[in-house]
Amino acid sequence: MLSELLQYINKWYVKTLEVQTFTIVPDGIEFAFNETYLVGQYISIDNSVLNDGVYKITALTSTKITVADTLVAENTENVYLWGLAIPKDIVSLSITIEDYLIESNDGLASENQGGRSVSYAENSTWSSVFGSRLNKYRSIVSDKDIFAHYDINTKHYY
Repeated sequence: MLSELLQYINKWYVKTLEVQTFTIVPDGIEFAFNETYLVGQYISIDNSVLNDGVYKITALTSTKITVADTLVAENTENVYLWGLAIPKDIVSLSITIEDYLIESNDGLASENQGGRSVSYAENSTWSSVFGSRLNKYRSIVSDKDIFAHYDINTKHYY
Protein backbone atom coordinates (compact mmCIF):
# COMPACT_ATOMS: atom_id res chain seq x y z
CA MET A 1 0.00 0.00 0.00
CA LEU A 2 2.85 2.39 0.76
CA SER A 3 4.09 2.20 -2.82
CA GLU A 4 0.59 2.91 -4.15
CA LEU A 5 0.18 5.86 -1.80
CA LEU A 6 3.52 7.38 -2.84
CA GLN A 7 2.59 6.87 -6.50
CA TYR A 8 -0.77 8.55 -5.87
CA ILE A 9 0.75 11.63 -4.24
CA ASN A 10 3.58 11.61 -6.81
CA LYS A 11 6.17 12.09 -4.06
CA TRP A 12 8.70 9.53 -2.88
CA TYR A 13 10.80 11.54 -0.37
CA VAL A 14 14.02 10.69 -2.21
CA LYS A 15 17.25 10.94 -0.22
CA THR A 16 19.71 8.98 -2.41
CA LEU A 17 19.92 7.18 -5.75
CA GLU A 18 22.16 4.41 -7.00
CA VAL A 19 21.91 3.02 -10.53
CA GLN A 20 23.87 -0.22 -10.65
CA THR A 21 23.80 -3.89 -11.45
CA PHE A 22 22.50 -5.49 -8.25
CA THR A 23 21.92 -9.09 -7.30
CA ILE A 24 18.44 -9.44 -5.84
CA VAL A 25 18.02 -12.41 -3.52
CA PRO A 26 14.85 -13.54 -1.70
CA ASP A 27 15.61 -11.52 1.45
CA GLY A 28 17.29 -8.46 -0.06
CA ILE A 29 19.80 -6.86 -2.40
CA GLU A 30 23.52 -7.63 -2.67
CA PHE A 31 26.16 -5.18 -3.89
CA ALA A 32 28.91 -2.93 -2.54
CA PHE A 33 26.72 0.11 -1.92
CA ASN A 34 27.94 3.67 -2.44
CA GLU A 35 25.22 5.31 -0.36
CA THR A 36 24.43 5.09 3.34
CA TYR A 37 21.28 3.26 4.38
CA LEU A 38 19.72 2.72 7.81
CA VAL A 39 17.75 -0.09 9.38
CA GLY A 40 14.10 1.01 9.36
CA GLN A 41 14.57 3.15 6.26
CA TYR A 42 12.52 2.49 3.14
CA ILE A 43 14.02 1.89 -0.29
CA SER A 44 12.39 1.81 -3.69
CA ILE A 45 13.48 -0.46 -6.52
CA ASP A 46 12.74 0.61 -10.11
CA ASN A 47 13.61 -0.92 -13.48
CA SER A 48 13.98 -4.49 -12.23
CA VAL A 49 12.13 -7.27 -14.01
CA LEU A 50 10.32 -8.70 -10.99
CA ASN A 51 10.87 -6.59 -7.86
CA ASP A 52 9.83 -2.97 -8.45
CA GLY A 53 8.33 -1.57 -5.26
CA VAL A 54 8.94 -0.04 -1.84
CA TYR A 55 10.62 -2.11 0.88
CA LYS A 56 11.62 -1.57 4.51
CA ILE A 57 15.22 -2.31 5.48
CA THR A 58 15.49 -4.76 8.39
CA ALA A 59 19.26 -5.42 8.42
CA LEU A 60 22.43 -4.14 6.73
CA THR A 61 26.00 -5.08 5.95
CA SER A 62 28.42 -3.29 3.64
CA THR A 63 27.36 -5.63 0.82
CA LYS A 64 23.74 -6.52 1.57
CA ILE A 65 20.46 -4.80 2.36
CA THR A 66 17.94 -7.15 3.95
CA VAL A 67 14.26 -6.21 3.57
CA ALA A 68 11.06 -7.20 5.36
CA ASP A 69 9.38 -8.64 2.26
CA THR A 70 10.30 -11.62 0.12
CA LEU A 71 11.81 -10.71 -3.24
CA VAL A 72 12.21 -12.81 -6.38
CA ALA A 73 15.85 -13.69 -7.09
CA GLU A 74 17.21 -11.96 -10.19
CA ASN A 75 20.39 -10.46 -11.57
CA THR A 76 19.77 -6.92 -12.72
CA GLU A 77 21.29 -4.22 -14.88
CA ASN A 78 20.72 -0.49 -14.51
CA VAL A 79 18.32 -0.87 -11.61
CA TYR A 80 17.42 2.27 -9.70
CA LEU A 81 17.80 1.88 -5.95
CA TRP A 82 16.27 4.90 -4.23
CA GLY A 83 16.98 5.60 -0.57
CA LEU A 84 13.81 7.18 0.81
CA ALA A 85 13.12 9.36 3.85
CA ILE A 86 9.36 8.89 4.18
CA PRO A 87 7.79 10.91 7.03
CA LYS A 88 6.19 8.89 9.82
CA ASP A 89 2.78 10.45 9.18
CA ILE A 90 2.81 9.11 5.58
CA VAL A 91 3.71 5.63 6.82
CA SER A 92 0.94 5.85 9.46
CA LEU A 93 -1.57 7.01 6.86
CA SER A 94 -0.58 4.05 4.68
CA ILE A 95 -1.33 1.68 7.57
CA THR A 96 -4.68 3.42 8.15
CA ILE A 97 -5.55 2.94 4.48
CA GLU A 98 -4.55 -0.75 4.65
CA ASP A 99 -6.87 -1.17 7.65
CA TYR A 100 -9.67 0.59 5.73
CA LEU A 101 -9.21 -1.76 2.78
CA ILE A 102 -9.36 -4.81 5.04
CA GLU A 103 -12.53 -3.56 6.74
CA SER A 104 -14.18 -2.20 3.56
CA ASN A 105 -16.90 -3.91 1.65
CA ASP A 106 -14.44 -5.28 -0.94
CA GLY A 107 -16.13 -3.49 -3.82
CA LEU A 108 -19.69 -4.58 -3.13
CA ALA A 109 -22.33 -2.11 -4.32
CA SER A 110 -24.94 -3.54 -1.96
CA GLU A 111 -25.61 -6.56 0.19
CA ASN A 112 -28.34 -8.14 2.28
CA GLN A 113 -27.74 -8.21 6.01
CA GLY A 114 -30.42 -10.34 7.52
CA GLY A 115 -33.72 -8.50 7.14
CA ARG A 116 -32.26 -5.36 5.56
CA SER A 117 -30.35 -4.28 2.47
CA VAL A 118 -27.34 -1.96 2.60
CA SER A 119 -26.10 0.09 -0.38
CA TYR A 120 -22.59 1.48 -0.43
CA ALA A 121 -21.40 4.67 -2.03
CA GLU A 122 -20.13 3.98 -5.54
CA ASN A 123 -17.03 6.09 -5.08
CA SER A 124 -15.50 4.46 -2.02
CA THR A 125 -11.98 3.78 -3.28
CA TRP A 126 -9.18 4.43 -0.81
CA SER A 127 -8.05 7.46 -2.81
CA SER A 128 -11.51 9.03 -2.70
CA VAL A 129 -12.01 8.27 1.00
CA PHE A 130 -8.58 9.61 2.00
CA GLY A 131 -8.17 12.18 -0.78
CA SER A 132 -8.61 15.24 1.43
CA ARG A 133 -5.92 13.96 3.83
CA LEU A 134 -3.59 13.15 0.92
CA ASN A 135 -3.97 16.41 -1.00
CA LYS A 136 -1.51 18.34 1.16
CA TYR A 137 1.22 15.84 0.21
CA ARG A 138 0.54 15.71 -3.54
CA SER A 139 3.20 16.95 -5.92
CA ILE A 140 2.88 18.02 -9.54
CA VAL A 141 6.34 16.74 -10.46
CA SER A 142 7.74 13.56 -8.98
CA ASP A 143 10.86 14.01 -6.89
CA LYS A 144 12.18 10.83 -8.55
CA ASP A 145 12.09 12.65 -11.90
CA ILE A 146 13.85 15.67 -10.44
CA PHE A 147 16.47 13.67 -8.53
CA ALA A 148 17.26 11.40 -11.48
CA HIS A 149 18.26 14.48 -13.50
CA TYR A 150 20.60 15.97 -10.88
CA ASP A 151 24.36 15.65 -11.27
CA ILE A 152 25.77 15.43 -7.76
CA ASN A 153 29.29 16.30 -9.00
CA THR A 154 28.40 19.52 -10.83
CA LYS A 155 25.41 20.35 -8.60
CA HIS A 156 23.31 20.98 -11.74
CA TYR A 157 20.19 19.49 -13.22
CA TYR A 158 20.39 18.16 -16.76
